[in-house]
This record gives sequence, C-alpha cells and structure tokens, in this order.
Amino acid sequence: MIWKLKTIAILLISIAFAQSDYKSNSDGYKNYHAHNFTLPDLEGRKVSLSDYKDQIIVLDFWATWCTPCIASFPAMKEAQNYFKNKNIDVKFLFIDTWEDLEQDVLINDIKTILKKNNYQFHVLLDLNSEVVEKYQIEGLPTKIIIGRDGNVKYMSTGSSGDPNEVVAELKEIISKINKSE
Repeated sequence: MIWKLKTIAILLISIAFAQSDYKSNSDGYKNYHAHNFTLPDLEGRKVSLSDYKDQIIVLDFWATWCTPCIASFPAMKEAQNYFKNKNIDVKFLFIDTWEDLEQDVLINDIKTILKKNNYQFHVLLDLNSEVVEKYQIEGLPTKIIIGRDGNVKYMSTGSSGDPNEVVAELKEIISKINKSE
C-alpha cells in the first residue's frame, strides 16, 4: 500500500513539474561537484560517472511511467545526434529511476521503448533510487549537465513539451559550458 502511495505521489509531483516547466532556480545554472556513481546498464555492465572524465555529460533522469519523460525523448535523440556531429565531446546517460517493476520486466519495457522509436540511448538503472537521492531529484524528467571539470553546471526539471525548444536549450547550455572550460 505504501509503495502505491509513493508511486502516486511521485507521479503527481512529476506531472506538476512538467506542466509548469519548472526550473531548479531562475536560470538553472549551478557549480558544485557532481556525485560519482556506478550503475548497471541494460546489459548488466557497470558504468560509473568517472568513466567519462574530461567529457561534458548530460544526465537525463526518467521513468517508464513518466509521460513527459517519454515525450522528451525525440528531442533528446535529436540533441544526441547533433553533438555526435560536432567537435564537442558530450556523453548522454539516461538514468531510469523510481520504478516499481521487477528488474527483468523493467529491462524488457525499456528495450521495447528504445527499439520501437530507434533510440540509441545508453540507459542506466537506478534500481534503488540511490543516484536520484544523491542528486536530490524532486521530479521527472530532470536533466543535469556536468562539465569537464566534474562539476554540475546546469539542472532543470520538467519539459516544455516543445522538442525544438529542448534541443535549442541544450545546444545553448552545452556551448556555454564548452566555451567556459
């Protein structure tokens, strides 16, 4: 019963954040050391944040039940493809969290979403919500951008729903971070 209430509360908070286009502060810019973590990916390989030292990293916190998260994926795919073709080394990590499914079912659901939409996302599983707690995530989707220096540079929660706006925002923020480092 408690897990159902927790799931409902998280869903309502996520919807409220997504509908309000909430940002973590007035401009979203930060500068604090990113918490290292190690999580399994869909193939069971352990992936650590420290594996991507000296790269700009985009962490996209999401869940399979989060409609605004899934709705943001076309924009994330476009942004990921954009940076693949530029001289800026950006790594996108999609961290699935706050799930209430058995691991095998969860992995199958995620693979179905990725395959159906031809998403080439590197998905990590935050099965015990450890990373989402370390980063004090309060709603989904949340995007965190980490600079080459290992510091969180930007954080935003929610989504405008407009893929062009999401891509433009990521391009602008990552370009600013790239120029400042």
